[in-house]
Amino acid sequence: MTVEQTSFTVTVIGLGYVGCVSAGCLAHMGHRVIGVDVNEKKVRLINEGLPTIVDEGIASLIMEQSRSGRLSATPNMREALDRSDICMICVGTPSNKYGEPDLSHLWQVAGQIKEAIAERERFLTVVIRSTVPPGTGSAFEALLAESGKRAYRDFAVVSNPEFLREGSSIADYFNPPYTLIGTDSETASAALRRLYEGIRAPIVETDREVGEMIKYAGNSFHALKVVFANEIGAICRSLGIDPVQVMEFFAATGS
Repeated sequence: MTVEQTSFTVTVIGLGYVGCVSAGCLAHMGHRVIGVDVNEKKVRLINEGLPTIVDEGIASLIMEQSRSGRLSATPNMREALDRSDICMICVGTPSNKYGEPDLSHLWQVAGQIKEAIAERERFLTVVIRSTVPPGTGSAFEALLAESGKRAYRDFAVVSNPEFLREGSSIADYFNPPYTLIGTDSETASAALRRLYEGIRAPIVETDREVGEMIKYAGNSFHALKVVFANEIGAICRSLGIDPVQVMEFFAATGS
């Protein structure tokens, strides 16, 4: 991990798992990060140099960046956005019992951003890191346009899915398979390329809807692998075969 010279002021909205890790890692890269959350306890923890989650290395990272002055938090989104170049949305979108995502927190954030940009003069890059169904970015963009500002001229909404695993989130942040930027905005794309300078991974640019869908594809495939491994394990145990050895050799074939 290295600190870069190019820096932005970034608002990270939502200080749960993805938000806490993203805020700490961006600050480590030299950016000024302002975390925003409606949960005052999470805001207080960040300002005290404490993480809102438990994960390897996160406690020392948050403490270090808080002490450096690059990381702080506030419940006041308008105040944070007024000072920021980039807004990164990391709010939760949990699935209900039918598998449908709950986007209520996302739309609350959209309404607040709409109010904040109405009088804004600078371009704002809005990055959606939350897991959302395809088409969400377009709807988000249309809502922000109700402020009187124009998409691509005054702001852009970008899909930028994360690939973090619990237990290795910081390592995953700095060593992703690739960094995906889903947007047609050259201004937003250039900003995110600069934001992620220093991350040793290829940058892939694509349509916003592709960016939104890739996260679902990845989650579905991981679920499929878990089910497959469980089924093979059950068969192995019924035959008195060591399932761990079978899966280790199977994985080694690159299948």
